[in-house]
Amino acid sequence: MRQLESFIGTPLASAIGWVLLHSLWQGAIVAGVLAAAMVAVRSPRVRYFAACAAMLVMVGGFSFTFFHTLPKAMGGFGTSGPRTLPAWHDLAESGGSHAGRPNFAAFVPWLAVFWITGVCVIYLRRLAGAISVRRLRRRGVCSAPVHWQKELAHLSAKLRVSRPILLMESCLAEVPLVLGHLRPMILMPIGLLAGLPPAQIEAILLHELAHIRRCDYLMNLLQRLVEGLLFYHPAIWWISRVMRAERENCCDDIAVSISRDTQEYALALAALEQNRLRAYETAIAATGSSLMKRVRRLLHPERATGAWAPFLAGAILVAIGAVSLAAWQPKVPQQNSVAVEPQVVSPPLPQQPEPPRGGPLDSRRTSPDPASAQKHRNSEKEVVQTFYLPATTTHEGLTQLTTALRQILELQYIQQLSTRNVIIIRDTPDKLALAEQIIRDVDKAKELATNSQQATSPSLPQPSTKVVLGDLKIEGDVHDRDGVRDRVLNQFKGQEYGDATQLADILMERGIRADFQNRGYFKVVSDVTGYQALGIADGKQPILLTVSVIEGEQYRFEKLVVRAADTSASIPPPEVVQDLVHLKQGDLFDAGELRDTLGRLKQWYAAHGYGTPELRPGFTFDDTHHLIDVTLDVK
Repeated sequence: MRQLESFIGTPLASAIGWVLLHSLWQGAIVAGVLAAAMVAVRSPRVRYFAACAAMLVMVGGFSFTFFHTLPKAMGGFGTSGPRTLPAWHDLAESGGSHAGRPNFAAFVPWLAVFWITGVCVIYLRRLAGAISVRRLRRRGVCSAPVHWQKELAHLSAKLRVSRPILLMESCLAEVPLVLGHLRPMILMPIGLLAGLPPAQIEAILLHELAHIRRCDYLMNLLQRLVEGLLFYHPAIWWISRVMRAERENCCDDIAVSISRDTQEYALALAALEQNRLRAYETAIAATGSSLMKRVRRLLHPERATGAWAPFLAGAILVAIGAVSLAAWQPKVPQQNSVAVEPQVVSPPLPQQPEPPRGGPLDSRRTSPDPASAQKHRNSEKEVVQTFYLPATTTHEGLTQLTTALRQILELQYIQQLSTRNVIIIRDTPDKLALAEQIIRDVDKAKELATNSQQATSPSLPQPSTKVVLGDLKIEGDVHDRDGVRDRVLNQFKGQEYGDATQLADILMERGIRADFQNRGYFKVVSDVTGYQALGIADGKQPILLTVSVIEGEQYRFEKLVVRAADTSASIPPPEVVQDLVHLKQGDLFDAGELRDTLGRLKQWYAAHGYGTPELRPGFTFDDTHHLIDVTLDVK
C-alpha cells in the first residue's frame, strides 16, 4: 500500500493521468475524421489505409502528449513554483473548483494505476491466446495432398509471393488460418480439401495468400498491441473493427481478381461459415469480418458515393475542429475570489394545443403505434418464394443447407419440406436473390458430384449386390498401422452391407475410431478418402477402402465422478463406483471399457430397484499432461 501511495505522488502518475484524459478528446477527433473518410470513400484499400493512419495518429498523440506533459510535471514536482500544465486542468489545480468539493487533480494520478492494471491484464490474455495459436503449428497437423501443395505454389507465383509457404491440414482448426510472418503456414481444417469443389478451394487459398502478401499477420499483431495500450478508449475498438473488416474486403478483392469467379468465391465463404465454431483472433482467418456483408458486397457491389459526400465530410471536420478549439480555450480568471454560478434561464415551452373534447374519437387512440407501423412496413417489403432441389435428395443434406442459409443470411422465415425436396423462404427480395444463388449452386454441385461418381466408378456394385470389406488402406502418421488394419479386417470379416457408403460409415465409427479410442487416442480424426471395387466373389462385391487418420495425442484416465443431475436422482456409494470402474488412474483411456462401465452401473441401478437411469458422460481434458476426467450425470 505504501508503494502505491508513493507512486501516486510521483510526477509520472500525474502525467499519465492527464495523458489519458487528453487522449479521450484526441481519439474522438480522430474517430470523427475517420468516419468522414468512410462516408466519402468506398475503396477497401483506401479505407484500410485511413483506419491504419487513424490508429497510428492516436498512438502518436498519446506519445506526444506524454512526452510533452512529463517534463513539465517533473519540473514542478517538489518546488513551490507553479506547474505548467494545459489550461483546462490548470483550473482544477489552482483552486478553481468550488469550496467543499474534492480537488479533481488529486484523482488524476489514480487513473494511471487503473490504466497500468488494465494493460497488464489484456496483454496477459493476449499472450495466452498467442501461445494457444502457436500450438496449432505442432499439434494435430499433417501434410496436405501433394497436388494441392503444387497448386499452392502455382497460386503463389500468380500473386508474386516469393516466401516458402507450408500447407497443412489440422484437426484442431475450424476454418482456414494463416500462422506466422517469417515462416507462414496455411492451416486447412481436416476434410475441407476433400469436401469442397476445387474452384472453391483455390479461392480460399487465394484469400489466405493475399493475407501473406499484405503482411496482415504482422499488422494484426501490432494492431492488438495498440488495442491493449488504448483499451479504455471506445474509438480504438471501432477503428480496429474497421481495420479487420476492410482487411478481409481487400483480400476478397484480390482473390476475386485472380479467380474471376465472384459467385464461386461467395459460395466458398458460405461453406466456410458452416465449419466455423470459433475464431482465433491472433491468427488470420478467411471467415473474419461480417460474412453477410462480404457476400453482399461481392455479389451486389455498391455504387460510388454521390457528390454530397465531400461536403458532409467537410462539415463533420469543421464541427469537430470547432468543438476541440472550444475545449482548449482557457477561462479568464475572475477578480472576485467568490465563485458565482451562472444561472440558466430556460425559455418558456410553447403550449401544445389541447385535443378536441367531446368528439366520438380520441386522437390518442387513432394514432398508430410506431413499432407496429414499422413492423407493418417491413412485412410489406417481404416476399415468399419456394425453391425445388432435384439433386438434394437426402434429409440430412436439406437440413444442412437450411441451417446454413438461416445462419448466413439471417432469414426471417425458412422452412424445409424433406418429402418434396423443397425449401420455403420469406424475406426481402435482396436476401431471396442471395438465397437463390446459393441454393442453385449447391444443388448444381451435388448433381455434378453424383454424375461424376457414376461416370468414374462404373465397377461399383448395383443395389442388389451385397458388399463386403475386401481390404483396408490406412494413410497418415499412425502407430501400429498394420495392427489396426488386421484388427478391423478381422472384425468386419464376412459382414454384408447394402452399399459401399453404409459399409464406410459403420467401419469408420465401430472399426477405425473405436480401435484408436480404445487405445487412448480419444481425439482421433478419420475420414474415407477413396473406394475401389475388387472382383466379385460368391455373388458379393469386395470393396477396398482408403481412410486418412490423424490419431492425435494419447490420453490416460485420471478419475471418474458420479453425481446427481437433480434432487430425485440417487448415486451409488463411492466404494461401489470404485468396484464398477475397472479403469485405474494412469491407465490408457479405453472408450470401450467406459461403455462397459456404463452398462455395469445400469445393472446396479436395476438390481437395487432404481429402474433404468439416464447416464450422461462428460469429459474434461488436460492437454498439458494428456489426462481425461470423466463425469457421469445421473438423471
